[in-house]
Amino acid sequence: MKIGFNLMQLMEENSSSEERFLTPTPKSFSQLESFFHILIDNVYYEIDVEKEKNYVWFAFDYGKPDPIDDKLTNINTGSKKDNPRESDEAELLQQLFVLYNFKNNLLYISSLNKEKMFEKVLQEKLQQPFITKKFFKPQDEFISVLKEVSEISFTEVRNLFNQDSKTRKALIDLTGTDAPEKFTIDTKYSKKSNITNFIRNLIVSKNNLELNELVIRGIDNNNFGFVFNVDSFVQKIFISCVKNDKGKFDIDLVKTELLKRLYNEG
Repeated sequence: MKIGFNLMQLMEENSSSEERFLTPTPKSFSQLESFFHILIDNVYYEIDVEKEKNYVWFAFDYGKPDPIDDKLTNINTGSKKDNPRESDEAELLQQLFVLYNFKNNLLYISSLNKEKMFEKVLQEKLQQPFITKKFFKPQDEFISVLKEVSEISFTEVRNLFNQDSKTRKALIDLTGTDAPEKFTIDTKYSKKSNITNFIRNLIVSKNNLELNELVIRGIDNNNFGFVFNVDSFVQKIFISCVKNDKGKFDIDLVKTELLKRLYNEG
């Protein structure tokens, strides 16, 4: 089974010098305990932390106390019995893995949905704000596989379609209309049309944090349907790892495989 790690930049907010954001160092994480737990948005997290010269490693096990059923069901017989779990208990069945590499100053996180939670954990435990920023793939990498596009949707941010906006001009050239705050193009375009330039401008705007929720649906050169969303745009690496008989990954094995991949790349 493969685990994908999204590549991100991690910055430490600084109020004591002229630079607002600094690159984290081992000292930035020196006050972290090797194990702690924390409750964020009614989700309970247990976190193992390993601090080394070249990296800091985080392994999260987490879960919520709800939903919960009054009964447990035997999947072979269908028989039921009372569920002994209390309303303030949770099964920590979900996992998250994070590694910050001091050698290349990159953050590797196994779920994009948890990046803001990770920021909150660091801020609460270290009493210091941190921010993450995604690394996006070169635009030509995924434009090259486009054959047809059936839908594009996005939400503008910070007045994306101002009078000087290239994306606004491209949109007008393509559709003959101006753009509302929430915009969806639902039609069929081929690479021969003006859609390629429009997509290029959208990607630039996405990378510049000028729009949110960019989703592109279409067909690739192999005639397979695809959906490009924020997860598709973010650079990532993959490792192979197997789950144990309880359906969870071995923490040490995941870390070892990730470090192997990083060292091989280096």
